[in-house]
Amino acid sequence: MWNSTRTWAFVWIFFLLLLQNALHFVFPREIFPFLLVGVIFYGLSEGPRFGFVSGCTAGFLLDLLGVGRIGPQLLLYGWVGMVSGWSASTLFPDSLWTQLFLPVISNVFVLVLSRLIYQDFSWQEGGVVVVLGSAAEWRSLLLTLVVSPLLFRFLKFVSFASVRWR
Repeated sequence: MWNSTRTWAFVWIFFLLLLQNALHFVFPREIFPFLLVGVIFYGLSEGPRFGFVSGCTAGFLLDLLGVGRIGPQLLLYGWVGMVSGWSASTLFPDSLWTQLFLPVISNVFVLVLSRLIYQDFSWQEGGVVVVLGSAAEWRSLLLTLVVSPLLFRFLKFVSFASVRWR
């Protein structure tokens, strides 16, 4: 069942995509997690099905703007939205810990698996530490820690969202 919160969710996801890409042109070395935090927020507030749909929509939009294969970001973001929706039954969505660490863990997941899918690692000696170090840009993770609670608060205000699925 679609309601106005779910309809506006796609508008806000598109707005976050535009904001993320605009800031990426201004700061080309930074990876902004706005879209990922939006997918996590809507997964937590609307449940796993809508989290998957919003994640697939966000991933599809990222794939359209990217160069290369269409599909990896769609699946990764869809999976993050679905897992966020499932975790709403066990985690308190309004908790600061959830708003801090779920986006950071998801960011690491998306960054590592996207690099693995695109095979963009610099394979050197060092094994897993080099793979994680080259995929998870630490500045992006710190930026996620700072931005995610603010973005959660903003999206909760503009979406009039509450946790519907338990």
